[in-house]
Amino acid sequence: LLGLGLTLNKDNIFTLKTRTTKIKDEIFCIVDIESTGGVSKGEILEIGAVKIQNYKEIGRFQSFVKVKEIPENITELTGITYEMVENAPSLTKVLSDFRLFLKDSIFVAHNVRFDYSFISKALNECGFGILLNRRICTIEFAQCCIESPKYKLEVLKEFLGVENTHHRALDDALAAAEIFKYCLGKLP
Repeated sequence: LLGLGLTLNKDNIFTLKTRTTKIKDEIFCIVDIESTGGVSKGEILEIGAVKIQNYKEIGRFQSFVKVKEIPENITELTGITYEMVENAPSLTKVLSDFRLFLKDSIFVAHNVRFDYSFISKALNECGFGILLNRRICTIEFAQCCIESPKYKLEVLKEFLGVENTHHRALDDALAAAEIFKYCLGKLP
């Protein structure tokens, strides 16, 4: 379109490419959340993120969020108890701090639609507006770079030899960052 790069993905979403930046100069923010349920009814329980530039970690973010209650199945899955979050900051405070950490970096997540949508919806409900950051899904990226029968985070962590706690936001963000860096290294 008028000399600008325009692509259409499989979901019929147009992407307008208006700048070119070398990968080593980009700042990527790999994000993971733990929640009490799905996007429509659940609450954010924890946000974890790691920023990388030129394959090096340049920052970390982690915070619990004070929630009304944590369903038993979520505690079983994550190990997060109500006692761990009862004195945590409010969602508004955590999102305010997270926005300052994220800035205009590229939002990366394993199943980016879930984390991006959840955080964007929460930001909007807290009066901050929606997310407008560019985004990358490590599942889709891994499907291009790693031969695997499955692309769940746990499977790819094992493939790469990443050992950490599963279903905790910062640990999952760090694992997704390793997957992301591995895939970046496979680019021509």
